[in-house]
Amino acid sequence: MRTLTGRIAVVLFWLAMSATVAMAVLTVVDVALRYVLHSPVPGAYELGGYLSAVTVSLALPQIQRVKGHIVVDFAVRSAPLPLAWAMAAFVLTLQFAFYAALAWRLGANALELLAAGQRSDILRLPVYAIYLVVALGPAATALVVLGQFADPPPRREG
Repeated sequence: MRTLTGRIAVVLFWLAMSATVAMAVLTVVDVALRYVLHSPVPGAYELGGYLSAVTVSLALPQIQRVKGHIVVDFAVRSAPLPLAWAMAAFVLTLQFAFYAALAWRLGANALELLAAGQRSDILRLPVYAIYLVVALGPAATALVVLGQFADPPPRREG
């Protein structure tokens, strides 16, 4: 399972990086057109917002996989091993519950938006599709967290 979730995390991370590049290119083109031709890219602000949501969401699984987030683990590092295991399992359980609930809620919202036929204000994009893409991040992060239950808790050096 860890190999599969690792591959999924890497693919989603590449998509997140691609969304970041697209956002940067869009911003540069929008600013250039705004000052040179006095005509900005229609919907650039709206699209930039969606791309930033996609970037953050799809980067989450890889960040969780490589433990690239800020961790305050001084209590776990100095605790006796059984207590350290229990604290690490508790934190992972909270993380799993949070990411699973977030993915579920985003998916449920996407279905509601699909049923309502909701479209974005300027570009008229189907909003449910954006919610579904954003839901992939927390769903994959929840799977990565499941795989991390087998990891030993961090220990103090020396």
